[in-house]
Order: sequence, then C-alpha cells, then structure tokens
Amino acid sequence: MVKQLTDTQARALKAGGKAVPVGGVKGLRLIPGKLDGRGKYELRFTSPVTGKRRDMGLGNYPDISLGKIRTIAIQHWQLIDEGRDPIMVRDEEKRASHRASSKLTFKEAAERAYAQKKDGFKNHKHSAQWI
Repeated sequence: MVKQLTDTQARALKAGGKAVPVGGVKGLRLIPGKLDGRGKYELRFTSPVTGKRRDMGLGNYPDISLGKIRTIAIQHWQLIDEGRDPIMVRDEEKRASHRASSKLTFKEAAERAYAQKKDGFKNHKHSAQWI
C-alpha cells in the first residue's frame, strides 16, 4: 500500500519532477508544476466505456487540499464502478449547462441583472435609467 502524501511533502515538491502518488485513492497522483511546491492533480483510470487508459485533471495544488482531492477522486471512482466514464460525465454536464444558459435571451439576462442590482442604486432615477 502506498503511504499517503502529506501537505509538507507536497509543498517540498521540486518543479519539473516526477509524478507522486497521493495515496488513499487508486490512480490519484500529483504532478509537479513549473514552480516549486505547486502542481496539478491527475486521476489515471481505465474507461469502463472505451476500455482505454484516461488521465483526468482534477485541479491544482495547493488550491485544492489533499483531503478534498481524495474525496473528489473517490466520487469519480464511484462513477467508474457504475460503468460510467467521469470525463464523459463531466463533458455532458458542461454541454447541458451551456444549453441551458444559451436559451437565455438578452432581455431576460438584463432583467435578471437588474433584479439583482436594483436595491444597490442610491436613488430612483439611477434605477430607472439602468434598465
């Protein structure tokens, strides 16, 4: 079993070094970045849909803590166990979000923005001019 990477060890990573297993979750590793003590998380898995090896970026260290990234990686492994590819799931969620937002007209967007801002205007005249 791989020992779990500690925050102290992660901060000591040297730029351009080898990928380091994070530990605690199969396939989760930290790839050192261009600056010392920084890197990106990557989850390596075999897609249950295509049968091919995939590498999924999960975010940057230290922006996301080691504990939080382990939780995120476990959630992705649950998708894999269900027979779903987490990259395909993520891409579909992005497309669905884009489709939902693209149906918004300019008038609707302006009305929503006005509803959020109207309480912040100093007087009624500014409020009336804005919309």
